[in-house]
Amino acid sequence: MEAVVQDRTTEARKLLATALEELQQARRALEAQPTDYRGLLDHTLKALKAAFRGFLTWHDVPVPEDASLRLMARPCTDLASSLRLYFDLLLPLEAEAPSLLQKDALSVNERERIRNAYFTARNAIATVLGELPASLHPTAA
Repeated sequence: MEAVVQDRTTEARKLLATALEELQQARRALEAQPTDYRGLLDHTLKALKAAFRGFLTWHDVPVPEDASLRLMARPCTDLASSLRLYFDLLLPLEAEAPSLLQKDALSVNERERIRNAYFTARNAIATVLGELPASLHPTAA
């Protein structure tokens, strides 16, 4: 039993570390001149998926490696209602992401939605970390 908990802890910590790395990549895309909106969107979504998978892994909820945010929304919000707002804000953008990533030019509105998604994701990941034991934070010893 102890080994199972340790494996789950290790996997959750890895996923949370990945989420923070992807969030940093998203920030770099945001700060690039000019802003790399496609990179920003891609890394933001990857960061969210890794964070929510880490959250569910810690809670021993099986989730496929390629799970969408939509698939993770219900089990995450059942465990922590504080995450509901983030899913409400981000699910529409996830659904639209494939078409946005294919566009030659993004409208001002689309660019602003992608930029806002980054800030929402940053807050969502901070909330996920707050909902988990501090020992799971990737920087914990």
